[in-house]
Amino acid sequence: MGPEDTCFEGGVFPAVLSFPSDYPLSPPKMRFVCDMFHPNNGRVCISILHAPGDDPMGYESSAERWSPVQSVEKILLSVVSMLAEPNDESGANVDASKMWREDRQQFNQVAQQVKEERDERRRGGEEQEEMRGGEEKEEMRGGEEKEEMRGGEEQEEMRGGEEKEEMRGGEEKEEMRGGEEKEEMRGGEEKEAIRGGEEKEEMRGGEEERSKRR
Repeated sequence: MGPEDTCFEGGVFPAVLSFPSDYPLSPPKMRFVCDMFHPNNGRVCISILHAPGDDPMGYESSAERWSPVQSVEKILLSVVSMLAEPNDESGANVDASKMWREDRQQFNQVAQQVKEERDERRRGGEEQEEMRGGEEKEEMRGGEEKEEMRGGEEQEEMRGGEEKEEMRGGEEKEEMRGGEEKEEMRGGEEKEAIRGGEEKEEMRGGEEERSKRR
């Protein structure tokens, strides 16, 4: 976050810290990964990120340079201070360094404009992400509703199938009952026929006896 009372106030400046394999004996490296108008944009070059020991050029004391007791928090605090007070003697952005030294008001205007344009793009990207997220949620809800509809249709089909099975079962029972009734009717007819035969036999027997008596 940019320091207060500067042209960078309120700004968000994404950066990457890369830690070497022998950390914390050696310092990490840091670079900004965003658009900014500053003498030290790109790779961050501040004393705390310089290798431990004395400065061969004599610009820095060993106390200002890296040591294993330094922390990431101390690095970030130093970077925030660098935003407010750039190192224009070894700046990565020559134009920004020159403008910082010669026309501080114009530097502030340009730096603030770049920050605002970047923040606007970032907000636009967040809004697009939110819109995409909303569309994905709508698609998910639509898919869930379709699943529910399909599930309801399947349940209706299952119920319809069960009702058809019940109807077929009822028809089969009716057929069975009809068959049983026909069997009973046939059995009754056969009994009637047997009784009729017996009656005829009795009648013939009575006639024979009467003939004998005559």
